[in-house]
Amino acid sequence: MTNDDCAHLDAARVDAARVDAARVDAARVDAARLVVSEQPAGDGVRLSLAGELRIADVELLADCADRLCGMPVRSIRVELSGLRAADEAGARTLAMACHCLSLHGRRVEVRGLRDELRRSLARLGLTLPEPGSEPARRVPDVRQAS
Repeated sequence: MTNDDCAHLDAARVDAARVDAARVDAARVDAARLVVSEQPAGDGVRLSLAGELRIADVELLADCADRLCGMPVRSIRVELSGLRAADEAGARTLAMACHCLSLHGRRVEVRGLRDELRRSLARLGLTLPEPGSEPARRVPDVRQAS
């Protein structure tokens, strides 16, 4: 994964645009709606996700991560106890958002991760920050000349 200002979140937006173009059944989307809330918490923010994180909602999460990257906060607690399910695109976007926040120097702590989502992330080769983990360090993008 490169460190080019979290451009990987843009891929999630492209996937979301494809879903919009396909005109997903509105009743099904409303029933599985993702609810994202942000609340101040000490020197940081508590970000809560509830409902289902599906491809149709990844842009909402990506935008939230972008906004949090620009805020002067030190820590972000991601509360997932209300998250019932996530499809592959949702799981990938969640992992990328947490990684992006960490790369921007935020201490990210994930709480309430359900076993089903943990297994989905593991199948994809992804992880979320464990409680108490330090922010990731930016690694210079080293490209070899051809």
